[in-house]
Amino acid sequence: MTAELRRLPFVVRPLPDEPFGSWFETMAATLRTTCGDLARALGLRVLAQGPLGSTSWSVQLDHQQLANLERSTGLTSDVLRATTREGFAANAVQFDRRGAISLFSPISGASGRYCPDCLRDSNGRWRLTWQFPFGFACVRHHRLLNDVCAACREPSHRSALPHRLVPTPGACRNPIGRLDNGRVRPCGADLRDDHSDAIDAGADVLDAQRLIMRALSKPRTADGIWSSGPQPASRVLGDLVLLAGFARRDMAERGPDETPTSSSGASATHRASGYAVACRAVYDTALLNELLRDNVNVNTSYDGLSPQMQTLIASTRGTKRRATFVLQTAFDGGDAAARAAKIPALLWPEWTARLAPRRVDRTIASAALSAAVVLAGSRLTHAASLGLLDREAPSRRVTNVMRSLGRSGAEAETLPTIVQLAQFLDDAETPIDYARRRSLDYTELLQPEEWERIAIAQNVHSGFPRRAVLARAYVHRLLSGDRVQRLPQLDRVTEVVTDSEVDGFTRNAPSRVLSALEDVGASYLDRLGIEEPVSWHPSPSALGLGPLEPDRADDCEWVARRPVRGASGGPEDIAITTAHDEGLSIRATAVKLGLSRQSVARTRDAHGIPSRLGRQPRFHVDIEWLREQYETERRTAVSMARELGCSPTTIRRHLRAAGLVRGAT
Repeated sequence: MTAELRRLPFVVRPLPDEPFGSWFETMAATLRTTCGDLARALGLRVLAQGPLGSTSWSVQLDHQQLANLERSTGLTSDVLRATTREGFAANAVQFDRRGAISLFSPISGASGRYCPDCLRDSNGRWRLTWQFPFGFACVRHHRLLNDVCAACREPSHRSALPHRLVPTPGACRNPIGRLDNGRVRPCGADLRDDHSDAIDAGADVLDAQRLIMRALSKPRTADGIWSSGPQPASRVLGDLVLLAGFARRDMAERGPDETPTSSSGASATHRASGYAVACRAVYDTALLNELLRDNVNVNTSYDGLSPQMQTLIASTRGTKRRATFVLQTAFDGGDAAARAAKIPALLWPEWTARLAPRRVDRTIASAALSAAVVLAGSRLTHAASLGLLDREAPSRRVTNVMRSLGRSGAEAETLPTIVQLAQFLDDAETPIDYARRRSLDYTELLQPEEWERIAIAQNVHSGFPRRAVLARAYVHRLLSGDRVQRLPQLDRVTEVVTDSEVDGFTRNAPSRVLSALEDVGASYLDRLGIEEPVSWHPSPSALGLGPLEPDRADDCEWVARRPVRGASGGPEDIAITTAHDEGLSIRATAVKLGLSRQSVARTRDAHGIPSRLGRQPRFHVDIEWLREQYETERRTAVSMARELGCSPTTIRRHLRAAGLVRGAT
């Protein structure tokens, strides 16, 4: 269809806050053409007869319709999308699985309210804000919007444009019968001169309308009850719609209601008063509790509301909100899979120490906290959020802990902190891809020989095989953030360790040993070509929180592998240095101090004391002379020794070194 479209010679630009249906009607009237002909020229629909979908066009335009409109009018897709609810109320729109605006979205629903003064000022062009359910007042002319046409007493501008009609902007198009030729007969009343229902709006009503429009225009609102946690426009509007309904119910019970003048059963005054009370209640706790006290239904679900409103409703019911519900409704959006790639399967030890519930296995609690961070703001189940991190984790134990998070008074800050952490991870670029780390092959990580070298270098007992396995599990957890059971076992080592033993190893190992193990992890990443730090965790200051408590006590020490080497500066160390200054050899020093020669030698090496050279050879025999005398002259070792003045053993040693000895002499 796009190839058949031509650019229209004249195009009217949409006004700010004008719905697509009003612009389409103005275009048809300006060009003096029927709505069906204009729809075909714009590439919207090709129909032989029947009403046009102008109402749906004002809600949402698909990609093909936008492309056709750009080609036929020259207007950009941004300008055209701004004439729809999807574009104008982008902060509050919610879609269903088909990609259409959800019926549960606060901006869904039709309304035919209007302001005659605005229609007269714009020559019959409507405003998009009039079509929202929460549009009830004109802040420009300080009056309530009219609900119905004065002539036909029906909500105007709700019906679609007839196919064979040249429209008249500002006129009521409600069908009231049929003409002789069978065509629909519209009402045709001029809505610009309709002052039959003119009602002045009070200051509180105008303030309420402004508050609603401000909430619609901002991504998040942090006023009133939402000051504890800014909420998106969809939840703010959902709260106000609920409170306005409660307020109208209370007003109906206190006195006779005004005569309903619209199909929704609520008059303009009644609706405006309800929203005015609702907007006051979000700043007045006493008024808010009064609205909720007698109106909350225990059998009604309030899923679409803000967490603050859900907490108040739960308090009114005398119950507490479940941890799952708190996390899932804390905020909208966030890619759970992308967040799972930014977090380890076992939450960082520093954060676990702060958030873990008491009297719960530390590994299970750490897994539950990580899964709770993934769960926040999503509609996943507990098992699904855990499966994004670790499909082999003990699901039942972990999910039970997830359901009980924040239940006790000591855990009051657990759920808010998890929500903050989830939002931080959604917005931040983290330096580690934990999804990739969990998929690496750690079979060749820290072999026993490498651990022995580390133990020798750090002068600690290797504790093979137990410490070797614990050290390997520590490096694995440092890199992958995963359970120790996911680490492949070595063929030569059958030792099996648990996560709690790895925690003990981390708390008790000397800092220099842990630092050496971190170097092993860095080298392992370098060999794989991964340019990432070995470990990382979010800083609490970035979330506006206090510093984390250290997960380790004071630095510990293990038993030294070589006691004398470890006693640097001790009495024996000083005595060995003094003996060297006195000219004593290693053997003499060992005899004098009652130590082994190896201990004395290691201590002198640690202090950079060179060992004295051994006895130098007294005779330097010419190999060529020795060869000539032995092979040519056939002399014996005894005769050569007598000539040189040395022992026959010395001659025989030189003969052997030269490879000249053929047999016993």
